[in-house]
Amino acid sequence: MQAVKIAAVTNDGINITGHFGMAAYYRVITIEDKKVTTEEQRPKPHHTVHPDFVQAEHHDHQDMFAPIQDCQILLCGGMRNPAHEMA
Repeated sequence: MQAVKIAAVTNDGINITGHFGMAAYYRVITIEDKKVTTEEQRPKPHHTVHPDFVQAEHHDHQDMFAPIQDCQILLCGGMRNPAHEMA
C-alpha cells in the first residue's frame, strides 16, 4: 500500500487553525498500512502582500502551498476563493 501524507494548518501543533492564511505551521502526518509512521511540523508562509499590489491586496498563495507539495490531503478552515482554487 502506498503512503498517504495529510497536512493540517495549525498554530500550536494540535488544533486546526480557523484561518488558512494566518496559520504558522503545517502539521504533516504520514500513514502507511493504516498506521501513522511519521509526524512533523513544517513552517507555513503567512499571507504576504506583494509590494506591487498593495492597494489590490494581492496575496501570493502559491508560496503557501510549497511546503506541502508532497501531501495528498489538506485539513484547514477559513480558506477563501483564491487559495481554494490553488489547493
